[in-house]
Amino acid sequence: MIVLNHEDSARIERNEEDEKQNQLIKKRRLDDANSINYTSRKSIFIRPTIDLTVQDFYNFKKSDKLEIEDYLIRKNWIFKSKKEKESVSGYNHKKIIYTYKNFSNDTEFQIFEDYDAENDELLGHFFKLYTLNPFNYKIIINELNDLDFSSNIGFVKDDSFTEKKHVGEIKKNI
Repeated sequence: MIVLNHEDSARIERNEEDEKQNQLIKKRRLDDANSINYTSRKSIFIRPTIDLTVQDFYNFKKSDKLEIEDYLIRKNWIFKSKKEKESVSGYNHKKIIYTYKNFSNDTEFQIFEDYDAENDELLGHFFKLYTLNPFNYKIIINELNDLDFSSNIGFVKDDSFTEKKHVGEIKKNI
């Protein structure tokens, strides 16, 4: 007969939690190995590599996922992955995230589709652009400034990475 006291059970729980964290760290490292952050970390950028404009983003807002995907493929973007995530906030929603990368592998474009999980109805979509190339960033920001884009800049802490995010609205019509 084996008897465990409270200290033994607490130690076992800590070991199990440590093992879960180690598995998550391994998964994160594998994900990072496939990301633009990993592959472009040591790159020296000499020119912009993005071929999307603010007008394109505005048009994406009115387009469905297939139209956006066709446009990206015509612009030499490559499909990278599709992930499905269930909502953790208690709502019966699910998100499907489609990721594309540009030919230089320094920028990713993500389409997020939000679905009602019960009847599989599309509730809406939005997209994000991630770039490590400062020339790409500058092109987009200059174009937004030319359109009188108002921006709130904030920093978001996510694990060990700090991201700069721009959120705002365009005052002029495109």
